[in-house]
Amino acid sequence: MKELRILTPDVVKEQVREILEAKNIVFFTSKQAQQLMELFAKREANSQTHLFTELGYKKNRFAWGGNKSQIACWYLPSAALVRGEVLVGGIRAPMGQQITKVSELLVDPAMRNTEGHKDISFSKNGQKQW
Repeated sequence: MKELRILTPDVVKEQVREILEAKNIVFFTSKQAQQLMELFAKREANSQTHLFTELGYKKNRFAWGGNKSQIACWYLPSAALVRGEVLVGGIRAPMGQQITKVSELLVDPAMRNTEGHKDISFSKNGQKQW
């Protein structure tokens, strides 16, 4: 049984890794982490700790965008979080942009596909804008 576990990779972990890497996502809330896992399989909330830790993410509380309340978030240490910004592919970007990117990914199945899609942005009232 131990050999089988070693030879069989965690499929959900690999799918989550692929989608996060393909979309350059380095920062997201713990609520979004649970939703990302549920895209591929129903899992207990506690399993996100194991899954994202194995993917190299760390967890801490952050506030951004003028909001004073802190939210539990997962981030890659390479993201070098500073004053509401994260490092994505060598470029500083607002934390809110990463959160929006994950939200779009969760809302629109076309965003999960790496080919043949046009990026969608959502306005504050939730309307799709191409």
